[in-house]
Amino acid sequence: MDEGPLAWILLAILVSAYTYKQFLVFTRDVPDEYLNEQSVIDSTRNESELAIHKSTKLDYSLGLRVGLGIRYGHYKLRNGNLYDIWELAIGHAKKDASKLIVFGQKPITLSAINGKASQIRDLLLNLRSSLVFEEICLSPELMFTDPDAFSVAVACFMMQITVHLNNTSCEIESSDKNLVLFEENGSLMLKNKLTVVLNLTMSLDNSTETTLFENAYTFDKDRGIALRVSHRANSRATARTDFTQSNLVSAVASCIKSLPPQHEICSNDRIAIIQDNSSIEGFVNGLVKVLVAFVTGSQLSLASNLEQGSAFCPTIISANTDVIESMYRKPTGLAKVLEYHRRYSLSCNRFSGLITEKPYPDLRLLFAHLSINTAQSPIDRGKIIASLAVHMVEEIGYFNAAGPILTSDFYDYRTFSQGVASQIRACAAVAQTNEIKLVNFGGELGTVAVRGYNMGKAKTVLGNVGETVVSPDEDGFYQLPVDARWGLDGCMYVLRFDELVFTGNA
Repeated sequence: MDEGPLAWILLAILVSAYTYKQFLVFTRDVPDEYLNEQSVIDSTRNESELAIHKSTKLDYSLGLRVGLGIRYGHYKLRNGNLYDIWELAIGHAKKDASKLIVFGQKPITLSAINGKASQIRDLLLNLRSSLVFEEICLSPELMFTDPDAFSVAVACFMMQITVHLNNTSCEIESSDKNLVLFEENGSLMLKNKLTVVLNLTMSLDNSTETTLFENAYTFDKDRGIALRVSHRANSRATARTDFTQSNLVSAVASCIKSLPPQHEICSNDRIAIIQDNSSIEGFVNGLVKVLVAFVTGSQLSLASNLEQGSAFCPTIISANTDVIESMYRKPTGLAKVLEYHRRYSLSCNRFSGLITEKPYPDLRLLFAHLSINTAQSPIDRGKIIASLAVHMVEEIGYFNAAGPILTSDFYDYRTFSQGVASQIRACAAVAQTNEIKLVNFGGELGTVAVRGYNMGKAKTVLGNVGETVVSPDEDGFYQLPVDARWGLDGCMYVLRFDELVFTGNA
């Protein structure tokens, strides 16, 4: 008789636990089958290769994600260019005059940026009457912190003048074919060789704001090298990549379309981009997110650190994985119990926003980016998602790609076992603008080969060795110095350098 109440209590606990689990499974965001089929695989392959993998999020009657699908001539579609992206941004500013960009802690409206860019176009046209130049060089630190320097980049994009970004460790010498933008005594100046040809700060009227922008389409507007990025990886090696307008536009389209329709980026969002000047991938990823904000009409913050970005009360943060991992908050008390619930819920493919005090109240989405060849270990998505009660998309790039070549699914909440995590550096599915295969396949792993519309033209310069052009094979695939294998879920598992055999149950 004494065991009666205890038995009922145990039964109630078991029933509650069963009901709790069944509720999570029944209300999960996506079925297991969705996450187990994250690639479309070609039916044929070459000898010593694995078949080409593509994203499952494509309309295959149209092929890979190429552009924005802008309609013109009443019925024709085109991919779009940087003129179109700026026209979309100004269109949002016409509807809402408060649309702005925050540089660090300094806000400036899009109409003011457009006013500066319009003046700079006139100044550059005047310079072209006496000088012949093909590019304007500036540092990304300057471009993403100074509104005038940012306006120079916008003006260049609208004039099809190449913007050449170079970090401070890889200074570009001025020549006959370029102008260098630099700051001296609080003024922005343009020089050609050693001669200052324009004091930009003295020439601009900062009171000019306008939403006027004419964009009559011609085929010529789709052409040209829009962006050149140089970066010194170490004391001996320098890399440079040229990106066309179509490279950038395809990366923007892929980013926007990677999210489910009900979670897409919109004009109500506030995007904080935490600058990553450590690599070409970091520079370009930040610029792609800027263009995404222009297309979607989101408010934009360009921050040098997480503290600056958080002050913007963002709904979306884009940063490298080191910054994202630093956002983790260890819970205590009731918050710890609720985090256990959120982590278990994630293991059932269900996102839970149940939290007592959200560390970043308005935040809903994180973009965490890293390089495929320098990543050390996979980021614990489940840990970050459960801690902050936000969704996260992991983006994995390479120095000659605009945007990621691999991207995790919005609903992929997994946490890898210690055995798997110790053998891999990253894991994600193919981005919508790319195709990937494994070559030199030896039965367990192969070398990553990628092609797509976001792939730029790159070269490396190594001291005492010379210049090497990074060239694709006859089918357009670039081989990366990275070993990987495909999981049964259609994701690519990038292996550590010291791991020859992957034994995880992927």
